[in-house]
Amino acid sequence: MTASFDWVEIPPAEFTIRGDDGSSVRLVTDTLLVEPPGRVVAMAFKAHLTLHAPCFDVEQSLTFGHYGQFVGFRDELISVRNGAEGVATFDAGNFVLRIGRHRKGVHEGMLVQGACSSVKSAEYSPWPNRRPIGDLIVTNLETHVCMQFAFPTSQIDPPYLDSAIQEMNAMIRQITDTGFQF
Repeated sequence: MTASFDWVEIPPAEFTIRGDDGSSVRLVTDTLLVEPPGRVVAMAFKAHLTLHAPCFDVEQSLTFGHYGQFVGFRDELISVRNGAEGVATFDAGNFVLRIGRHRKGVHEGMLVQGACSSVKSAEYSPWPNRRPIGDLIVTNLETHVCMQFAFPTSQIDPPYLDSAIQEMNAMIRQITDTGFQF
């Protein structure tokens, strides 16, 4: 006997990772893929990027599904926030978000890095390691997108990670209060 999965709509739940310069990544879910007796298997997310760069600003909305351990991402983020080495990673395949400490020369701090790609089988990696998008368009006659972004954030002052963790806790609580489990 196979388990049946159902997409269930919930009131929108969201959290935002904010940067020092006003850049942000806001993730909103309002649909869960649920396996009886109520275990969340996946979440449908809408991401809204607001990026402030010296030469231009970017506002972009993306939609994707996340099949993975959302609570694990929250726990990794708490660990990074509390000083552990490592990176908190939210990996949805075509959308990857990483938050951790970054050091380059005398510069160091918390950094949010992300990538989104419609290029199938393209892992999160620097652009030169990816197959050229032009080749994919010529071969598949489709439009493709590949974007990377990064912005500095603060661990506690102002409390950008603290507020993101509080919002994630509220999102998890909202979902579990509805009767679902992770």
